[in-house]
Amino acid sequence: MEPSIACTISAVSGEGGLGLASLVGAMVTPGFTDAKFFTRLGAKWVGFVPVRFPRGMRFADLFHGHDERIPIDGLAWGTEVLAEVVTRTCG
Repeated sequence: MEPSIACTISAVSGEGGLGLASLVGAMVTPGFTDAKFFTRLGAKWVGFVPVRFPRGMRFADLFHGHDERIPIDGLAWGTEVLAEVVTRTCG
C-alpha cells in the first residue's frame, strides 16, 4: 500500500470528532478477489472496507455466518469515509 493512501485513510477515519484512532497497514488474506485479473492490465488495488461497529459487537460473529450482517449506521459511516478517501486520493 502506498504511504500516501495509508495516511489519507488514517486521517479521514479519525476526523469528524469521532475520537477514533486508525492504524492502517498492509495485510495478506488467504482468499482472492477479481482484482488479480485487472492487475495484469497495470491496475493497482487497495482493499479498504470501512465499517464502524458498536462497542461490544464482534465482527467475527457476524462475518460469513448463516446470518451475515453489519450495522446500517456503521455502513453509512463507512460509505462517507470511503467517499472522502477516494475524493482526496483521486481529486
